[in-house]
Amino acid sequence: ADTLDKSEIKQHVVSGYVAGDMGALFSLPAGPVEFAVGAEYRKEKSKNVPSAEDQAGYTFGNIIAPTVGDFDVKEVFLEVDVPLLADKPGAQLLSVDGAVRFSDYSTIGNATTWKVGTVWQPIEDVTFRGTVAEATRAPNIGELFDPGGQTFEFIDDPCDVSRLQNGTSFRAANCAQILAGLGVDPDTYTDPNSFSIGGVSKGNPDLTEETVDTVTFGVILRPRFIENLTISIDWYDIELKNAVNAEPPQAAAELCVDLPTTNNDFCGRFEREVGTGGIVDFVQQSLNVAAFNTEGFDFTVDYVVDPSEWGASGNWGVFNFRVVGNKLEELE
Repeated sequence: ADTLDKSEIKQHVVSGYVAGDMGALFSLPAGPVEFAVGAEYRKEKSKNVPSAEDQAGYTFGNIIAPTVGDFDVKEVFLEVDVPLLADKPGAQLLSVDGAVRFSDYSTIGNATTWKVGTVWQPIEDVTFRGTVAEATRAPNIGELFDPGGQTFEFIDDPCDVSRLQNGTSFRAANCAQILAGLGVDPDTYTDPNSFSIGGVSKGNPDLTEETVDTVTFGVILRPRFIENLTISIDWYDIELKNAVNAEPPQAAAELCVDLPTTNNDFCGRFEREVGTGGIVDFVQQSLNVAAFNTEGFDFTVDYVVDPSEWGASGNWGVFNFRVVGNKLEELE
């Protein structure tokens, strides 16, 4: 059969800002304070409608339900750039900049993003820069409003007697509690499933925003004795908290019994059969459960060559040679 899926994404944005400087009121030794202040309104709507055949489960794929949702956000923001010093001994340039944005989402409520940065150029050849910032990401429409679609997974039951020692020290006691409540002897329990298990993968309207804390520090080198050469090295440390993550059913089944108690976000995602203890149904759903930490270095070497500066005749244009790289120190 020929099937037809339809998707529609709409975004409506209204924004405005005022930018300028405070020179009419006061100026610092390096110049006036510059600013921008504004507001924005965004409306996001998304609709994905699978074919009638897919919704009914008549095709080779799983049963897929339509996903429809929307949210809006109202925001105000302020940015400033404060030039502290310029053309002074030990400070060719010294400036501080900052920004803050307040957001009001119809889904998650209020969220705040901010940053503070500085640039210091002690001599013409060397510039230091640094930033401390906190950013947020609101969950998207699919993560929030997906009503659920059919899925199948193989799950190796962590409560099988042969797997009790593969987890934490809590696994055996938690499995005993779960299985005993189903009328199953935990000391002799073996996984009755030898086939994939049907479940549902869906969104979660109770998700909150992800938060990212970032610290960076870098240096830019433009040596006067090598014209047109720029070298930059930046160290970064990034921590992502409350990350939206949909744990695979296998990992969720293990987390259910490997945490200190079974009163957790994962155990409620599984249904076990009374009398056999086997997993017969599950829900795969995004949660604010994960944290990511990463640290490393970004570097760029940029060299511009103008053949005419080397005495070449004719118009050869300009050649740019660039190397961009990253050294990852940690990703956890």
